[in-house]
Amino acid sequence: MNIKYLFSKAYDYLYIILTDESPYCYNHDSPLPDNYKVFYVIDAAELLIIFVSFVVVSINVYVFLSVKIFHRNTVRMFGCMIWTFPAMQMTRIHVIYVYWSKGRPVASLDYFFNCNPEVQFSEYLRFGFMISYYVALCTLTFERLIATVFLETYEKKEFWWTVFVTLALQAFFCALAVYFITIRFMSTTFIFTIALLFQWTLILIFLYCKRTNERRYMQSKLYNHKYRYSLTAMFQLSDNIRAIKCMVPGIIIVTALNSLASASYFATILSVDIFWRRLWLTLFNATICSYAAVAATIPIYFTDVYRARLIVILKTSSRWLQTGRITPFEDRRKTLKTLGGTQMVFALEDEGNIYFQTLISSWK
Repeated sequence: MNIKYLFSKAYDYLYIILTDESPYCYNHDSPLPDNYKVFYVIDAAELLIIFVSFVVVSINVYVFLSVKIFHRNTVRMFGCMIWTFPAMQMTRIHVIYVYWSKGRPVASLDYFFNCNPEVQFSEYLRFGFMISYYVALCTLTFERLIATVFLETYEKKEFWWTVFVTLALQAFFCALAVYFITIRFMSTTFIFTIALLFQWTLILIFLYCKRTNERRYMQSKLYNHKYRYSLTAMFQLSDNIRAIKCMVPGIIIVTALNSLASASYFATILSVDIFWRRLWLTLFNATICSYAAVAATIPIYFTDVYRARLIVILKTSSRWLQTGRITPFEDRRKTLKTLGGTQMVFALEDEGNIYFQTLISSWK
């Protein structure tokens, strides 16, 4: 293997990606319209959406990590997926900053990939991070499928290595997508179509897991059912149902946003008029910026424990804004006891373990 030849080809590919000689992007700047200040307002609105998304994601991730009700492997896969959203937004902020420093709003552009060498790498990274999201969604779906199939043994499984495998796959497919677009001239329309069909397929897998776990739960309620689940299996079954109930609405809504973004991109390709191209690209970028907030908020809304913790955080923050002091609200009355002195209510983070230990003692 000729190492020098490989390095030479890698340099050539990188040079094509980072310079104006890339044959894929549109190498022109349409004239700046007379009412160009309107496009600054559009850029500012996009930055506002990005800022709100950062705040929403930060709060929701804190809530997600502070209330440990899901399997540790699920939490790891969720982390591999959620990082792609702020990464996409950071690349967009860089593009807006560079163009504003040159006296031109980004919303006035009418092409998808930017040929400016200063921002072209950020544009391709942004597209690669979109692909990375699909990779993480795939591994998350696969993790839920394994938890459904191997119900009896999954609760004790520790797949810490899946984080590194997922990150490696994200890096690989990110580079592969950029390679096919910039070097092999593969149409982004084809890639967006495949990704969209792929995500709808993953939704079907999630719905299969949901139906299977709910059917097993109904069977476990039957006294004379031929399958008697162990305590570990029942605990994992409860986790599966809770996780699917939390994830399916968010994935469906994000897929709908993906469909809207893909439709906007297809409309951009088909439009000849510059005004409509700018309009469809604005809708596309606004949809991409909304991903993070929606993907992080929907699971919180559909999970009672998360919603209760979020309300506590908001009340505490409101009290801090009013008084300047943090006076935490107790979301559970930990001191509540029976007449015999036995504690009745426990902290949310302790409730799962105590419930599990109580079941074990009752089965002995």
